[in-house]
Amino acid sequence: MSSVEVEAVLYMHPAVKEAAVVARPDEFWGETPCAFVSLKDELKENEIPTEKE
Repeated sequence: MSSVEVEAVLYMHPAVKEAAVVARPDEFWGETPCAFVSLKDELKENEIPTEKE
């Protein structure tokens, strides 16, 4: 799984304004993903996810 794929999934959430995923060193796995997310200031009522989402 690439960082671009993880970012694409994060951007599917209506509250996400910006997202960036980078590799973080990990002793066991070698590298693990680390996501930085910036949220929108306000959401329109139709953008608020329901429990099903």
